[in-house]
Amino acid sequence: MFQALYRKYRPQTFNDIVGQNHIVSVLKNAIDKNQISHAYLFYGSRGTGKTSIAKIFANEVNKNEVYQKENVDIIEIDAASNNGVDEVRDIKEAIKFLPTEGKYKVYIVDEVHMLTTAAFNALLKTLEEPPAHVIFILATTEIHKIPATILSRCQRFEFKNLSQDQLIDRLKYIAKEENLVIEEAAIEKIATLAKGGLRDAISILDQVSNYSEQITLGHILEVTSSISEDDILEFYKGLLQGDVTKSLLKYNEFVAQAKDTKLLLNDLINVTRDIVVYKNLKDTKHTAYNVDKISSEIESVNFDYFYKIIEYLSQTEQFIRFSTEYMSYMQICIVKICSKEEGINKVPVVNNVENTVSNARTVELENRIKLLEDKLFQLRNSLDNLAKSNINDNDFNITQETNETVGISTNWDSTPKEEIKEVIIKDKAKIIDLISDSNQSFTNYATNVFNKIINDSLNTNNPEVVAMGELFKSCKLIASSKEGGLLLFNEVDNMVKMTPNSKYKQYLETLFARYIGVEYRIYVLQEHQYKLLLQEIEDIEDAVEEKLLTEEISEESRLEQLFKDIIIEN
Repeated sequence: MFQALYRKYRPQTFNDIVGQNHIVSVLKNAIDKNQISHAYLFYGSRGTGKTSIAKIFANEVNKNEVYQKENVDIIEIDAASNNGVDEVRDIKEAIKFLPTEGKYKVYIVDEVHMLTTAAFNALLKTLEEPPAHVIFILATTEIHKIPATILSRCQRFEFKNLSQDQLIDRLKYIAKEENLVIEEAAIEKIATLAKGGLRDAISILDQVSNYSEQITLGHILEVTSSISEDDILEFYKGLLQGDVTKSLLKYNEFVAQAKDTKLLLNDLINVTRDIVVYKNLKDTKHTAYNVDKISSEIESVNFDYFYKIIEYLSQTEQFIRFSTEYMSYMQICIVKICSKEEGINKVPVVNNVENTVSNARTVELENRIKLLEDKLFQLRNSLDNLAKSNINDNDFNITQETNETVGISTNWDSTPKEEIKEVIIKDKAKIIDLISDSNQSFTNYATNVFNKIINDSLNTNNPEVVAMGELFKSCKLIASSKEGGLLLFNEVDNMVKMTPNSKYKQYLETLFARYIGVEYRIYVLQEHQYKLLLQEIEDIEDAVEEKLLTEEISEESRLEQLFKDIIIEN
């Protein structure tokens, strides 16, 4: 019977483990010294060896000579499908019985983060004080979902992603054992696609081994829907040139070829990283992509613009993670990157119309361009300066919010009503920035997340969490940006509960961070305060506009005036 390669080459002893030397050494020494803990927590990315090392450790503590030996004392549990209180109660009943063959009964609980809150609570006491003959090994890819009460009862081991060289060496070994003919470039591409996970790398190799007797880089690209380095660099070149039409058509070509947009985004982020390295070192020795092929385009772009590109790509990656409209988000991202003109170091060119403009006149005009650009920059900054003129955070002594971990079963704090005014004043500048940068699409997405949080809170038996959900129902999220979200309240009593040191606010921010993957700050206002703030922003904009209209304009020649208009329009 055929056996998948990742199963066939699963490690059978500690010596077979690839990487994770820091973990293997600790576990081997614990066995040698007979200092075995009652509970371990293995966490890290998928395919890094968590389950394999757990099985090897379970066999070693029981002195099993053969790894594959069926052992009733080693119990594997999939928490994804056995995540309720009843399953935990079954475990509590079963651990009372002594091991049948070995010294220990070892429970390996995979994907432990999938357990319900009630199941975690039921496991607490057992995990803290199990019988002397019981060892728990918990494994997860999402440690942030594990309650702090569980974490504190375990020895924690972080499994790191394997390096590119480690993956390549292991793939070469397997290819040799399986008599596979494969190009060096193909192995390197598999290692890149695996992102540090050995199981993923072996699975790709297994998949492509049935495609052809001689495996090439082209075969890897076809099977995995990846894009070649030359195509990626050509696409990136179009983005740097600001050619929207070319870039959109190229992306549509990728889609027609069934290329994976998520892989494309990952490739673009990696190329951008390599470009930043290249601009610093002027050498491709430390880059995965041969970015010197687009060196002329790279030199014409500022460092800051590449950081902006990474921001656009990362935002798009977050959006398509929870949406099927990946093409729309990607097309918008392409337009954003191509149209960001301030990142380009453009060289002013003055056409010599009918050869009537002398060299001296050309120099004069170039100097005029510089003056006009400086003036335009000052005018653009005037709005920000006016907005900040009446706001000084140093005038207020407000205690910063703590980084205390928020738990569900905690006592919620409240803040006296008289502190509300000062809190709002302190956050005014941040709220103004949030409103100005608010994006409708992201606001809609954040609103959906907020509604889900409310629904989940109301579908629990914990009265404190239900009370929290009812509180959130009394407000609405009306603006969202990279700065966070703004909630509007009708009643000041409910708003008091969402001040900076409030557990409600901290808990809500924690839930948002879990859903969207980035830090998310919550700000609160009453509806009438929001209207007053909008009026204040409008007054500031009117003041700036009036200042611009009253700006004195000197007499200029017809050519100079025309040239100034062109600069301002661009």
